[in-house]
This record gives sequence, structure tokens and C-alpha cells, in this order.
Amino acid sequence: MADASFQMVQNGATPGVDVARRDIQPNSVLGPVSFEAQTAGLTYKWSVIQPPGTIPVPLVGATSQICTMAVEQPGGYSVKLITNEGQPSENIKILYMGLPFALSGLPAPALNETNIDNSIGTPELGWWEKMFLWMSWVEANIGGGSAGIPTYSQGIEPILANNGDVAFWINTSDVNRTWLLYRRGAGDQVKVELT
Repeated sequence: MADASFQMVQNGATPGVDVARRDIQPNSVLGPVSFEAQTAGLTYKWSVIQPPGTIPVPLVGATSQICTMAVEQPGGYSVKLITNEGQPSENIKILYMGLPFALSGLPAPALNETNIDNSIGTPELGWWEKMFLWMSWVEANIGGGSAGIPTYSQGIEPILANNGDVAFWINTSDVNRTWLLYRRGAGDQVKVELT
């Protein structure tokens, strides 16, 4: 089977092969991030699955052994490598990469994150651990309760009015499932289930 192992390098620093990163800095601070496949002589296809924000992140060398990306938008990214695409020995590896927010110093989960994040030593699956750290920071630094974040209890998802707005939504028509809503742009609202 083709090996899809890779490492993320920024300014010469890497935590190792197949290790996720939460410490990526903006391109304007430390330069681009390189993704380096560990096995030469294969075919490669690099991609970023649902980057944060509304602007796509271009990859340079998306079909090469080494690919680079200039990131500026804080948040979580899922970086995907397919080796020997379309062959019987095709292999896929997805790793989390986080660019922390300036104030909290914490990264956000990637949208629909289900890949393993082993950036802190023990593998964590999905987004919940990052969301817990973020909410703990909010509690400690902004205050208790919903920290001024509006809460909607209704059967239809509320549409947030302004770009950057955040709200909790308790869906009363679906067993009170709770969601965190975020409006990224006009007609671009995302949600993450919290329960």
C-alpha cells in the first residue's frame, strides 16, 4: 500500500511525521507551511478540507511530494493527502492543523472535524476537546453563563444578522439538540452540534 505519511513544517520546526499541529502562525509572521510526504516516487494530491472563513486557501505544488500553503485566517484546517490516486494501493491521510486566535491563543476545531488530532500527545477524535478548551477560556476570561452570546430556543435555525455573529441554538423541534452558530459571511452560516 502507498504510504501517505506526512509532516507539517513551518520555519524549520516540525513535531514529527503524522503529528497534527496547533501552533501554526500566520504566513506574515513565520512564512508558509510546508507539507512533506515521506515516501518519494508516488503520485500525490494535497487538499484542504473546508478551511475556516470564506476565502479558499491556495496550495502551491498540490500534486508534488512537497506542497506549501500561506495561511492567515485563524481557525482549524483539515489537511488531506492522497498517494497513488486512483490506484489499487491508494492511501489517504488527514491531519488537523490549527492557527490559534490571537487573544485566547487557542485554535478552533476544523469544520466537520473527525480526523485524529494528536498534537498534544494523546490522540483526540473530532472537535469536542478544542471546543471544551475554548469554552473554558471564555468562562475564565469573559465570565460565566453564555458570556453574552445570545441563545435561541426554537424549532427553526435562526439566521444571524451580521458577519462574525455567534449564537447558541436549542432546536426545540429535535429533542433540544444544541448547536453553536457562526455567520462567516452573507449567506454563509455554519453550525457545530454541542450535545
